[in-house]
Amino acid sequence: MLDTQAIDARYAAETNPDVSADQIGQVYAQSFIGALDNNPELVGQAVEEFDSFLTAYFDANPKFEEILSSRLISTEDKLDIINRTVTSGSPMFLNFLKVVAKHERMDCLRAMYRQMYLQYEKMIQRLPITITTAVEITDQEAEKIGQSLIAQIGGNPIIQRKVDPSLIGGVVVRVGDTVYDGSVATQLKKLRERITGKF
Repeated sequence: MLDTQAIDARYAAETNPDVSADQIGQVYAQSFIGALDNNPELVGQAVEEFDSFLTAYFDANPKFEEILSSRLISTEDKLDIINRTVTSGSPMFLNFLKVVAKHERMDCLRAMYRQMYLQYEKMIQRLPITITTAVEITDQEAEKIGQSLIAQIGGNPIIQRKVDPSLIGGVVVRVGDTVYDGSVATQLKKLRERITGKF
């Protein structure tokens, strides 16, 4: 069973991604998913394996990530390190790591994970929704907002809540990459821009 909570947590923790790294990550993620015949079950297993690798090797030992990401270490040495160190994992995932190392893209491995995660979410129609309000809202209120969005756009909502007192009131909803801003602060800003634009 896929541990979606832990995997969601890893994705959320990967903030401020490098755009160029994410572009590279997207290409590699698509290739990996294609090698799995776009099978959601196999892709889910691969995402889980990828997450386990990052936890066991990169998170637990940042120096290991630094070595594999360094352009000063030869490709042959990186392949040797992977062969000697990464002792568990499916042949498909180990081969993926070696291909990434051969192309000197180990520095983009986390971006590849992020992109693979996003593509998997799309495959199973999981829709990340972040609801930001000025004050804490109840589970029922969050669920109601999420359900009203899903009724319009479909998918399976994965709702996260944030509190930002600077909003003053109202709500900001992020659905995937789209932001719906109905906060009082934004409304006041737009009003101010309209007024100052007239004079």
